[in-house]
Amino acid sequence: YQGDHNVVFWMKIFLDIVLAAYKELNCVIKNCISTHTKRKRIEKYIDRQDNPFTKENVRNMYPDISESTINKTLHALNSQGYIKLVSKGRNATWIKRKLT
Repeated sequence: YQGDHNVVFWMKIFLDIVLAAYKELNCVIKNCISTHTKRKRIEKYIDRQDNPFTKENVRNMYPDISESTINKTLHALNSQGYIKLVSKGRNATWIKRKLT
């Protein structure tokens, strides 16, 4: 097996994973020390979403925001037509509506 292993390939994969983790950590830290209101922080998160999201996604991004605040914000944004409920239940999924 001498000379058949390519350590560079595995190091690149490892470093890509570490870099992705640090980028996510940086985003979480920036969001936690933000000067915006909790509702505004949730709105900014939804603004950045291109794919459907769940309440669990919001909760994971903002562990300092209570579930009741997240529920109230999602309900208010749905009432305003900013987001749309795609599926109900425990794993309810929301999408951002396209504004024209």
